[in-house]
Amino acid sequence: MLGNRLAACAEFVKGKKACDVGTDHGYLAAELLMSGKCSFAIAADINEKPLQSARHTLHKHGLDERSETVLSDGVESIGLDDVTDIIIAGMGGELIAKILSQKSLDGINLVLQPMTKASYLRRFLAENGFELLEEKAVSEGGRLYTVMNAVYSGEKREISELEALTGKLSPSEENARRMLCALSEKLKKEASALSASGNLEQAEERRLLSEQISKLAAGENS
Repeated sequence: MLGNRLAACAEFVKGKKACDVGTDHGYLAAELLMSGKCSFAIAADINEKPLQSARHTLHKHGLDERSETVLSDGVESIGLDDVTDIIIAGMGGELIAKILSQKSLDGINLVLQPMTKASYLRRFLAENGFELLEEKAVSEGGRLYTVMNAVYSGEKREISELEALTGKLSPSEENARRMLCALSEKLKKEASALSASGNLEQAEERRLLSEQISKLAAGENS
């Protein structure tokens, strides 16, 4: 039922009551229940149409009594008292950060899958007291994505540009290594473009980052 992105999200779920924010068709909520990983799941979305699809999916698999669908902007309308896990997948990093700011999420396991702006999300997590525990890079539809596991720790810190770009991606995993190599190439091209336009300082910053990430991808100390 699940593609690689959502399957990786499911792997990071640790408790028995999960809330899937931006549920779309409800596939993740259904899989968590059918696999026995969770005993109850909330499927939430800001629009009614995806919730109708989610209800259909959950009903089709006989999961009505172990699930709930909630119309909610992020987590605003969701009671989180006994929620163990929140999954926010398939959105941009800036929107995920906005949702994380809506309520106190202390004690909740967070599974985050940004489609864009992963570095923005990593910086937000660090600066707002969240600890990034682990990341897994996955390939789906010819593209690479990262899935993040985080918790609120209360410890706010600033991170370097290198850490914001690479996070917890491990070059020992093939997809992560591919993601790091692609990022290094992207930065190298940006450096060339900046150099050609006369922005030499910014070009050098991009070149150094590209070199550091290339070394990281190769398993060398940066």
